[in-house]
Amino acid sequence: GGGYFTFPLAHATGPAGRVYAVDTEQESLRFIQVESARRGGLPPNVELVLATSDASGLPGKSVDLIFVCNTYHHLSNRPVYMKDLARHLRAGGRVAIIDFKPSGWFWLLGHATAKEEVRKEMTKAGYRLIEDFDFLEKQHFQVSAAAAP
Repeated sequence: GGGYFTFPLAHATGPAGRVYAVDTEQESLRFIQVESARRGGLPPNVELVLATSDASGLPGKSVDLIFVCNTYHHLSNRPVYMKDLARHLRAGGRVAIIDFKPSGWFWLLGHATAKEEVRKEMTKAGYRLIEDFDFLEKQHFQVSAAAAP
């Protein structure tokens, strides 16, 4: 998307950390570039990654957290996609998913996924739920980790 979380995550990880801003649309990555220019430049710990629907573009076993916000409903064949992402997670790595609850306009426009559906698909992809937050009014927020072999 527009990179709303890119800058706070870059700050939170600090100079020793790395943030991969991944999108399948070059235009979305341009939003981050424009915002970076407004802020005086892209933080040195941020790398923009143009992904495809088949490949995330992330390096293997290098990611501690995959953060998916208001995008899960756009993914096709989600269990397969999420299973593939597991190969990029370091030991103990997590996947945090925030997506719109199925209500109102978001649901009518297909921009929502039920919490239970996300949970079922993540289980199918080989993950186990480790946290389920309930403080967002219009979204659900779940964190999963790769299930033990």
